[in-house]
Amino acid sequence: MKKHRLILAVVIAVALVGSTVAWYASQGGPPTTVATVQGTEIDQSEFSQQLENMYGEEALRTMIIYEIAMSAAEEQGLAPTEEDIDAEIDDILEQFGELGYSQFLAQYGMNDASFRYNLAISIALDNIRFAEIDTSEERLYEYFSDNREQFDYRDEVRASHILVPDEPSAWHMIDLLDEGADFGDLARMHSQDPGSAEQGGDLGFFGYNEMDPSFEDAAFGTDVGEISEPVESYAGFHVIKVTDRQEGRPAEFDEVKERVAEAFKETQARPGQEILDELRTEARVQIHKPEYAEVWGQ
Repeated sequence: MKKHRLILAVVIAVALVGSTVAWYASQGGPPTTVATVQGTEIDQSEFSQQLENMYGEEALRTMIIYEIAMSAAEEQGLAPTEEDIDAEIDDILEQFGELGYSQFLAQYGMNDASFRYNLAISIALDNIRFAEIDTSEERLYEYFSDNREQFDYRDEVRASHILVPDEPSAWHMIDLLDEGADFGDLARMHSQDPGSAEQGGDLGFFGYNEMDPSFEDAAFGTDVGEISEPVESYAGFHVIKVTDRQEGRPAEFDEVKERVAEAFKETQARPGQEILDELRTEARVQIHKPEYAEVWGQ
């Protein structure tokens, strides 16, 4: 598992200013006319000025942080490449799917370009803070041996669900299933969980302490291929279908080595925000527009 959870946390902490930062950073000769409305043209200079008025300070602050982080990483030969960023995005997509990724971007007012821009900052900081940590085979195996339970595979189930607002609606779904309706089709048409409805209600594998307790109890108490009675949670009423089950087992070092390395590095490294604060203190930054003097404490 890659370190995307840490990266996302650092990205959010660094700066979130909608999708404008990447736009500011990519300017260099776009078309003069951005849009025509009722016969009136909105040209590039108007568009740029409006964005600066709305997001200028935050965009400038984030761009300064980007330059500081990239410069420090480049000096150590640790600057992230496009391939590094692609790999992190691929890991996020693997974990959460296209829909989950889209919902994350929407939640924080970003698009793919602005997220990648902030992701580069976070990867650079991680590369710096992890650079001098001893991750030899011997050291990692020692950490694994001391923390085996952290890496053992837990009991997990894979389940799909249909979320509806009340118990009568849940029983109606069960009646339709008993009559031969397809579970996935019903989830896509009726489930009020936007995160899983488009996948036919599929929630993937999960263990205990990841879902609502009543939902977990029902899922783990249902056989593979079977459908539960209505289950109430804080979100509403669920009809659950268990589609697979994996029994917990002890982990072997070779199969979890990447997880071990990431966990070990986190125990040894300084926090990313501490690295960033240090770089900010050492950076030579001049603000040339007086109205932005406060952006960097000038």
